[in-house]
This record gives sequence, C-alpha cells and structure tokens, in this order.
Amino acid sequence: MPATVIAERIGWERGLAVFTATYPWEWTPEDVEAYFSHQSSGDSPLAHSTVRGQQGDLQMFCAFIVDGRYGWAAACEEAFGQVPAQVCHDWNTANHVAEFEGRPGRRALTPTSCRRSSTPTTTWSSRSASVAARVSWPRGGTR
Repeated sequence: MPATVIAERIGWERGLAVFTATYPWEWTPEDVEAYFSHQSSGDSPLAHSTVRGQQGDLQMFCAFIVDGRYGWAAACEEAFGQVPAQVCHDWNTANHVAEFEGRPGRRALTPTSCRRSSTPTTTWSSRSASVAARVSWPRGGTR
C-alpha cells in the first residue's frame, strides 16, 4: 500500500480521536455517528462518497485492531483494561445507494449524450477534411 494512502487513513483515524478526545479502544458506534454527522454538515460538508470511503477505511482499521492475529486487542486489555471494538456497523455508516454519487455536473456522459455531443464535431471534421482537400499546400519544409 502506498505511503500516501497510509498517511491519509491515519489522518482520518486521528481526526476521530481528536473529535472524540478518546483513544481507539474507547471509541463507540455513537462516536462514529457524531463524527461523521459533523463532517457531513457545516460550512464545507464532505461529499456522501467521501464519508462512505472514510467510514470504510475506519471499518478496516477497527477490523485490524480487533483481530486476535495481530495482538492489539490483548495489548490494549493488558495496558489499559479495555479492548477495542468494531464501531462501524450498517446502521451507523453511509450506504452506497446510487450508481453515481457525485454532483450532477460531474456525471459521466451516457452513450446517448455522447452521440448527441459528437454529432457537431463529426460534421465539423468532415467539413474541415473537405476544405483541406481543396487547399493547395506548399511542398517541402521551407518557406
């Protein structure tokens, strides 16, 4: 995994830690709900797809720290008397509800709209080709 992806994901987990003023082994599903509710509102709310992506990353992080194969749960219990838990569930995370989640202005073109938008270009290209065929171009590479 590229270092930039790791740094970005760590930044989101740190954001949740700062927002809740708690450590990962103290996080609750309600903390996640409050954090992403805050991220989705205000002056510059995050897009639904961004929130969903960040929640997916957080879910993977929690899956990692609670997995007994890695020893983090046991280490947290021994050091802090608490074990981390999976805090991202179906009921407190954003769903993937549409094929395209972006703003309408950024929507990819459909095959029909591609055909419609290419018609003037095709007409222009064929007209240009016929004009180019009638123009006598100078021979050689010098002027």
